[in-house]
Amino acid sequence: MKQWHFYDKVYRRWIVIFIGSKFEFKKEMSEIKFNGLDEIDDTSQGIHIRLDETNNDSGQRCHVIWLPRMELGTLVHELGHLVLSIFDTCGVNFDQETFCFYQEFWFNEIRDVIKRNPRGRSEHKVK
Repeated sequence: MKQWHFYDKVYRRWIVIFIGSKFEFKKEMSEIKFNGLDEIDDTSQGIHIRLDETNNDSGQRCHVIWLPRMELGTLVHELGHLVLSIFDTCGVNFDQETFCFYQEFWFNEIRDVIKRNPRGRSEHKVK
């Protein structure tokens, strides 16, 4: 399982990208005692999860995106969920342009970091 950790300095959120098998992803999530494992659909081709004190027993607070492989369309889809989730938790009023700019920022950031570090860039567990 490859993983990359990002920190959003504006909204002060950790974002973790996982690429690997669903089995490996579920194992990672089980290690942090995520209590929504049953909700991870076996047909999903990508997942966004907001971890907070309500859904895990290890105190993790971050946003997680899982993909079985780097597929740009699925990444964009999951980034839409990420943006909406961050804006929701931070109480951000936004218009279409704000949404699109923030989604574009994350797309470019993630794509560039993964291109530079294809094997992952973090030895840390989920933050």
